[in-house]
Order: sequence, then structure tokens, then C-alpha cells
Amino acid sequence: MNTKAPPWREERFQEIPPLFRRNPHFKQQANFILNQRSLQMQYRIAIGIVLFTALLIRLFAAMWWHGLAAAEGRLFRFGDSMSYWRLAQCLADRMPYQYGGADGSIFRAPGYPMLLSLVASIQTEETAVWWGR
Repeated sequence: MNTKAPPWREERFQEIPPLFRRNPHFKQQANFILNQRSLQMQYRIAIGIVLFTALLIRLFAAMWWHGLAAAEGRLFRFGDSMSYWRLAQCLADRMPYQYGGADGSIFRAPGYPMLLSLVASIQTEETAVWWGR
């Protein structure tokens, strides 16, 4: 009867420092540690798959929404979106943070327009709006 572990099994233990191999419970502890590493890797892969799937769904939704707006012949389907976009363009062009004319007023917290201003400076407005979506 052969009690020696298969070679692939022995290779796993090479990752453990030699100091720990002197312990009589080394194989049990090493298996536990290596199984924990395996679970962590599986967890990371699962999280990566979920995030990648979410990105694909988001890109599909952006293309679909952009197509609906283009079919209607406009950039935005809601008036609220236009106000955020104009404020983002003002920030990107280093103009006053206002919507409409010089006496126009609207209250919008600057966080979302600041984020949109990163893409608002793209030359073609349709491309910039797509990236904003």
C-alpha cells in the first residue's frame, strides 16, 4: 500500500515556509491554509464575474437609451438631464455655474455636474453625451 501523497499534492506544500513543516500537524494546517487561499481566489473570481456582468448590462442599457433618444431626434429624453448637462458644460468651459441666462437660477448640487464635466469637453456633443450615460 502506497502512503506517499501524489506529486501534485506535495507541490502544494512547497508554498509553506520550511519552519512550519516541522510541526506534527503540518499537513492539516497546511491543507486548511491552502483551502482558505483557494476559497479567497474563488471569491475574487466570482466578484470579478459579477462586476464584469454589471458593466456589460450598463453598457447595453446606455446604448439602448441613447438609441431611443436618437430615434426621437434629441440628445435627452428628460428635461432634467438637459439642465445637468448644461451645468456640466459650464463647468468644463470654466463659465459661471448657472443654467439659462444671466438672471436664470436653478439649484443643482455640483457633484453630478462636476462628474459630467469630465466628458462634457469632448468635441462632439453626441459622443460626449454617450460617454456621460
